[in-house]
Amino acid sequence: MKDVTKNAIFKRLNGDFEYYARYQRIKQISSRVRVSEYLITTACNIRCKGCWFFEYDFDKRTKDLSKKDEIKKFLISERNRGINTSLIIGGEPTLHPKRLELFAEIMEFNSISTNGLKALPKEGFKDFSVLISLFGGGSLDDDLRAIKPNGNSFSGLFETALKNYKYDPRAHFIFAVTEDGIAHIEETVRKISENGNTVSVNFIVSMVRAIHSGPSTKKDYLMKFCESGSCFQRHSLATLTTLKLW
Repeated sequence: MKDVTKNAIFKRLNGDFEYYARYQRIKQISSRVRVSEYLITTACNIRCKGCWFFEYDFDKRTKDLSKKDEIKKFLISERNRGINTSLIIGGEPTLHPKRLELFAEIMEFNSISTNGLKALPKEGFKDFSVLISLFGGGSLDDDLRAIKPNGNSFSGLFETALKNYKYDPRAHFIFAVTEDGIAHIEETVRKISENGNTVSVNFIVSMVRAIHSGPSTKKDYLMKFCESGSCFQRHSLATLTTLKLW
């Protein structure tokens, strides 16, 4: 039996046996994953500020493939070219469960990217991964995302997502933290943990601020973000931290 304590990956994981076992499982399954992204609808039940899809009128430039036999034929052709894993986006995928049923039938692994406003049924989709978007945390999430297609604002989008996926092992929140949202990290992560879900987090720095702020300002943002990271350990969550500029 190999002594894993001498393994370079084990050392990079700070000698955590549980994380190393998870790494090994991911390594085993990843060797047979062949993934492609599918935009299954131009429809969405909210209008996030700055959404690239609607900002650039992609909803008007594309047309949904809506006939069941055409979608099935396409997905079979995808399997024939070696694809066995889907990342399903929109628009909002949960608006079209009938289309998702075809992915469940044909693909081996499936994930959807959702705003969380509408729950994905468990029946027929128990093996799906549900990736729930979350912007800013706290009240910032409603400010940035809780906007109806008619332009009217509403409240409680994050709370609705929590309710829809309470203790749901399929659900994983994708938490995009902004400079203004650092103060909301602790409370937001706690709510996700208490809801029985996991979270990944990325830090999004406004490109405008990144250009006009000095190195010390950007360093302050990063230091505050890193200092807040201890809350993930306190709430026993699996997290992945990245830095993005937009």
